[in-house]
Amino acid sequence: LYVARSGLTDLELAPLKKLALLEALDISENPQITDKGMATVKELERLRALELGRTGITDKGLFELQPLDGLRKLSVFETKVT
Repeated sequence: LYVARSGLTDLELAPLKKLALLEALDISENPQITDKGMATVKELERLRALELGRTGITDKGLFELQPLDGLRKLSVFETKVT
């Protein structure tokens, strides 16, 4: 699912929980997406690829994604992740 540069916020990520079979998600270039939004993303247990570049996430948000065992590709360019 490609929703980069779409003006998404943390609150608007909530409906994605319904996409239980989703394997790839690009929410990059949405600066209103923060660590709070990762609580929704971690519910997508089948994710294999996740693009988070140019969002407002930090190390705290990245830590939230630990339950995603199948995640193989993660992009966090130009974020506050160290």
